[in-house]
Formats: sequence, structure tokens, C-alpha cells
Amino acid sequence: ETQSQYFNPITTWKQISLWSKILGIKSDKTIDSYNFWHLEQQNIIDDNQTISSTLGQAESINVDILNGDDVVDIILSYDNNIQMIHILKSCSVQNLLNNPKYLNQLNLKISPQDCCLVCILDESKKQTLNSLDMENPISDYVSDSKKLIHFQICILIHIIQYDHQNELSISISHRNITVKQLLEMSKIKDVHTYLASYKTEMILSENTNLFMINDMKFILVKQHQTCLISINPLDPGDAHMRPGILRTEYL
Repeated sequence: ETQSQYFNPITTWKQISLWSKILGIKSDKTIDSYNFWHLEQQNIIDDNQTISSTLGQAESINVDILNGDDVVDIILSYDNNIQMIHILKSCSVQNLLNNPKYLNQLNLKISPQDCCLVCILDESKKQTLNSLDMENPISDYVSDSKKLIHFQICILIHIIQYDHQNELSISISHRNITVKQLLEMSKIKDVHTYLASYKTEMILSENTNLFMINDMKFILVKQHQTCLISINPLDPGDAHMRPGILRTEYL
């Protein structure tokens, strides 16, 4: 049976949940409260949000009503930012990276295409999810224990070996690391290797912090594959001054 009711635009979804319970939209009378799934945005609407704020500029939205058995709490984190998220169990894991709301809450300013997810069961057991894993429903990773499942967003760094064009992918939990640390994470033992920017092909100092550059892709080169270029800017008006020399290494 369909129930209809007019609501004031400032009505919250918590109040609508109470109305739903009173009228018994669902036959199960033991349900304490309902959750509302925003079909367009693919997320659960906050209980304290009003109808007008949910609508935004839209004239109407599609909302599914859910009971507590359909949803689960998870932890989603990036760097030092952590969010508790109430989400539909049947939702794919990929939804966590595709949803702008979650990414904004974590202040993630990197394209989801440059990220991956790590499922943290405990500190000693971490699983980097591949493309097939990302298609699984979140319920596949929920344990029977009361411990919340933790998904960590990591940045994917791609390193291409200049010699044979093999690509190495490394996931990092934040960008506050140096080129030297990134080389150590790659487990390449040759000390005479350098990282170059894929875009500019300029050799990066081992003290360069990834936080200061936008590169996600690098080239791994050996010393004999580099050259030193010196740029000597001359200003005719300052002939009495000693010209400065800029030296930079390139591929």
C-alpha cells in the first residue's frame, strides 16, 4: 500500500523516518528507524538534512527507503583524514572512489583514476584491491565481528623503466614523501638510478617532495642515460654583472 504525505521543506529526514515508522510503510514493526538512499548521488541521506537542502536546485529526486539490515558503517580514510560512512551493503566498492561527496569530505584533490583502495582488516593484514575486487559489493568485506571495515584511499604512482619500458606501480598513503623514499619503496638496489618527471623529462633531486609537484608518473633512468644542460642568461644592460648559470639534468 502506498502512503502519501505533504511535508514542509524544512522537514528533516529523521522526522520523515519517524512518520514512516508510525504509518507502517514497512510491515516489520520492529524497525526503529529508516535510512534513505539518494539514487542519483548514490549515498545515504543524512538524518539531519532537510528536504530543501537535499533537493538543492532539482525539482525532484528519487529516494529508496531502507531498513537497518540493508546498510553498514565503514571507515574511509585518506592521509590523516578519516570519515565514518553509512552505506548500502550491496553497493560496489568502486562507489567509494566514484562518489564526489566522500572525496570532498576527505579533502582529496586528486583524480580517482590516480587512486586505489586498500582494505585494512588489521594493521598486519592489508589487501590492495584490484579492478575485479572493486566490482564486489561492500558486504563481501564485512566481517561477522563488530569491528568496522576500513578502506584506505592510496595514490598510485607509476614508474616506467627507461631501458625496457616496464611499468612499476607503487601505492602511497600520502604525498608527503621524497623522491629518495619513493626509490627506496620501489626496491631498486642500483644506487646510480634517478627519477625523472614523465612530463618534462627533468631529473628530480632526491630531496624533492611529491607534495610540491603534481606528477603521478615518473621515468626511472640510470646515470649514463642523463645529460647536464647549462643555461647562461645574458642581459646586455648588465654587462658589468657576472651572469648566473642554471644547470639542470635531463634525459
